[in-house]
Amino acid sequence: MRVLFDYHELWDVVESGVSTLAANATEAQRVAHHDQKKKGNRALHLIHQGATTANEAWTILSTNYKGDDKIKRVRLQTLRRQYELLQKPQRLMMFI
Repeated sequence: MRVLFDYHELWDVVESGVSTLAANATEAQRVAHHDQKKKGNRALHLIHQGATTANEAWTILSTNYKGDDKIKRVRLQTLRRQYELLQKPQRLMMFI
């Protein structure tokens, strides 16, 4: 995908995002911001085209946002440890 973004000169927008426009922006800044938003929308369009089916798109989203089983286990282990630390009395905490 990066090669595609580089070819269309969109990688900078994909990597850094679209900057916010100041309230007192000049006309040149407004035009530049508008162009940046158009590039961002084109990049988003290319990302959507990357998945050929709804099932493929869902698989990509679920993998990126939920992670695989190993990541889930590590997250759960971290949450358990944080919970255990909250349950210990304060006098025991200085020895940990």
